[in-house]
Amino acid sequence: MIINFIPAMGNNAEDMDMQLWAYIDKQCSDAEAQLITTLIATDKDWATQYKQLLSFNNELSSTEPEQPSMRFSKNVMDSITATKIAPATKTYVNPWVLRGIAGVFGLLLVTVFIYILSGLNWNTAPGASSFHLDYSKMETGSWWIPFALVNIVLLIIFIDAVLRRRRTAHK
Repeated sequence: MIINFIPAMGNNAEDMDMQLWAYIDKQCSDAEAQLITTLIATDKDWATQYKQLLSFNNELSSTEPEQPSMRFSKNVMDSITATKIAPATKTYVNPWVLRGIAGVFGLLLVTVFIYILSGLNWNTAPGASSFHLDYSKMETGSWWIPFALVNIVLLIIFIDAVLRRRRTAHK
């Protein structure tokens, strides 16, 4: 790691610290090391900061990292096993929601099936094409879409209210 030495920024505390740490760790070039040595010898701020960082570095290198006790991992595992683990939930989705969705799709399938059966011509000869849909019976106006959406939202709100009442009644 090479730290570029900029004399104009020499009094900035962060730059001074970075350059002094590079000097202490011997990660600067020879030219930078000579300039920092000169600054330490001539500038009181640089000398004070260098002494502080050098004593801190010596203190860090002289202390040994603390080691956990021999039973540390065993103690941690024992404390984990002592805690009560929450049981797994049976379902993550309310079964009533799934039944409601299945009911809507079932109702849709029954409706389509009834519509197809109503469009069959039952008086044709066997083997002849008996399926003919009369699209003129279908209403093509756009008023029924908002009407259906409002009814669906109201139905969902009603079902939610009923289920909440049941839930509070059981508690």
